[in-house]
Parts: sequence; C-alpha cells; structure tokens
Amino acid sequence: MKLAIKAVATVRQPISRRAETKSGTTHKRVVLVTFATAEDRKVVFQNRVIMKGTHWGLEEDLTKQQQEQKRASWHLFEKAKADKMKAYWRGVDLYINDTKVTAQH
Repeated sequence: MKLAIKAVATVRQPISRRAETKSGTTHKRVVLVTFATAEDRKVVFQNRVIMKGTHWGLEEDLTKQQQEQKRASWHLFEKAKADKMKAYWRGVDLYINDTKVTAQH
C-alpha cells in the first residue's frame, strides 16, 4: 500500500528508534513531523483511517499535562460513543454533541 502525501510536512528532528517492550519485542519507530499549515495537519489526521489494518499509525505529540487531561476525559468519550452520541477531540478538548466537556475530578 502506498500513501501519497505531497509536501505537506517537514520532518522535525528525524528520529528512528525502536522502543523495547517488557517482553523484549520492538513496537514503535517514531518520526516527528511539523506540518506546513494547520489545514494540512487536519487533512492528514482526518485520512488516517486509510492506514487502519497496517502497521502504520499517527499520534499527536502531546505534553505530559495534555496527555493527563485527555486521559481524564477518555471515559466520557467512550461512554458517549457507546451511547451513539457525536463525540470528537479538538486537540485535548473533548466535544460531545458539539459541546465542550471537561472531566470532573
């Protein structure tokens, strides 16, 4: 399978490494990219479903604080999806039925 992504991103600090898991297998090679525009990033992330079923994937490079914020809201996202509600992320902000939702600690 070939993915055609034309000059929408530049590689920032190209990293190619294998992270060892506890079982000793390798699971990830990380490449950080910076997109030319926010629209380019949006297009790529909206089309990442093309890579489903392959060994390729995309993740946002979030800070620890952003990861914790997203993790705290994840159960709300899963519940909304299970209830067939419209739920999506904009960065670390969770929206359910087009309303911004925050997790209560």
